[in-house]
Amino acid sequence: MTLSLMNQYFFGVYPMTIEEYRIEVGWTKAKLAREAEVDENTLNRAIRGEPIYRSTASRIAKALSRGLGRDIPYTTIDGLQFSD
Repeated sequence: MTLSLMNQYFFGVYPMTIEEYRIEVGWTKAKLAREAEVDENTLNRAIRGEPIYRSTASRIAKALSRGLGRDIPYTTIDGLQFSD
């Protein structure tokens, strides 16, 4: 990946998946689940693209936002499926 393409991901031109954000922040799945206060099985379902509750999606996004020091709205995470 070229630096230009990496910058486009960083600045939100291209949507990123939970896994891409998780790798960027340097956390394991277990660490992300703890930071988001969600069950690791729920996190794995979200990563696979299975629907999760909107409130759970929000907790995952907020944890990633804290870890990365920038706002990541759950509605912009690629592949994240949520319901009420």
